[in-house]
Amino acid sequence: ARLLSGMFTKDHVHAIDVSRRYYLYVVLGSLWVNNISATEGDGFAFTGEHQIDIKLPQTAEVILLDLR
Repeated sequence: ARLLSGMFTKDHVHAIDVSRRYYLYVVLGSLWVNNISATEGDGFAFTGEHQIDIKLPQTAEVILLDLR
């Protein structure tokens, strides 16, 4: 597994490998992940996706796990 952590201040698109599994956890703030609203404590599992689209109304901190 690989762990990525970041503080986002603007919208971001993160390309991911469609053959892998990912988990995104919202540590701080609120945001939209692939057009779904999320706030602190929310999590998302990704399988078979090509990208993670993050849109921000405010600064947010997230953790992304690449579970291979």
